Amino acid sequence: MNKQLVSFSKFLSLVLRHQPEVIGIQLDAEGWLSMDELIENSKQRGTPITRELRHEFVVAYCCGEVVRGARSC
Repeated sequence: MNKQLVSFSKFLSLVLRHQPEVIGIQLDAEGWLSMDELIENSKQRGTPITRELRHEFVVAYCCGEVVRGARSC
């Protein structure tokens, strides 16, 4: 898998599961936040999330590439 996607996956795990304060976000009571907030705060802290990266990540995730390391679609 693309190293950029692996890095992005780890970044998302960090800020959405473990340490949202790293980029200055706070999840709501159910663990949600707006994409706009995630994108803006990530960009302000040096990790821009581009439309292309989001698309590539979603496609890879939906195909199982991110989860299992093998492409299934």
